[in-house]
Amino acid sequence: MNFSRIGLAVTFSPTGVALLSEAYRLSKLLEADLVLIHVGERGESLENKLKEMIIKAGISDGKYDLIWAKGDPVRAILSAVSENNIDLLLMGALEKEKSINYYLGSIARKIMRETVSSILIFTSPSENPEEFGEIFAVTNYLEGCEKVISTAYNLAKVGKSPSLTVIREFQLPGLGITVSDSGDLEEIEKNRERWIAEEKEKLNFFLLELNISDPDIKKVVLFGKEGWVANEYAKEKNAGLLVVSAPKRKPGFFDRIFTHDFEFTIKELPKRLLIIK
Repeated sequence: MNFSRIGLAVTFSPTGVALLSEAYRLSKLLEADLVLIHVGERGESLENKLKEMIIKAGISDGKYDLIWAKGDPVRAILSAVSENNIDLLLMGALEKEKSINYYLGSIARKIMRETVSSILIFTSPSENPEEFGEIFAVTNYLEGCEKVISTAYNLAKVGKSPSLTVIREFQLPGLGITVSDSGDLEEIEKNRERWIAEEKEKLNFFLLELNISDPDIKKVVLFGKEGWVANEYAKEKNAGLLVVSAPKRKPGFFDRIFTHDFEFTIKELPKRLLIIK
């Protein structure tokens, strides 16, 4: 995990100061540069208002860079992230949006889908930031999942989190056909238990390959819809932070209608969601 430049999309929303506080705490924790991005016309009154928020968040002069961006908020923020070598972008978002907003795409969710950098989303930021708490990380053994687990592991150590849980979720597309053909539910249940045991073995081996052998790490194998089942489990366990991999392609409109994988994760957000690019 090498987050050296943390960016925050600053707005004058009710959670603006809280997000500034969260960003400042994280920049100190990770010893990273802090870059503040505001989309709007630069003017004296707005500069003063922004400065008041920054001071209220406890951030002093010289502890941040401030960028004024213009244009469409999504394009402006993504451009600022790329042009300023920001490797972790912080944003606030609603836990759950009204259906029409979700399908059309809010600013935060559009940026989550495009992911030019890793993104940390807060649904309930605090002006008095707390530790992450229990961290949950999802692996699917695809490209990039090593970074997800190593980042979660390092964050747990740096942030002194009480626990780290690694989740492996899987489903078998042909299972429904098998049940229909055989009609033997007892046999299917035995096979399901065997598949879970095999997945646990794979998960143990995967972590050893990453040189992660901490006995305190919890390992959980979940059978069900990928994206949805891990999200539900993390919420049930009151996860302080859920870490997932960014989608390999930009999800489109039909991905929202026929929800799957990554869209399950961002449709109803946990307290904090870290998307690793």
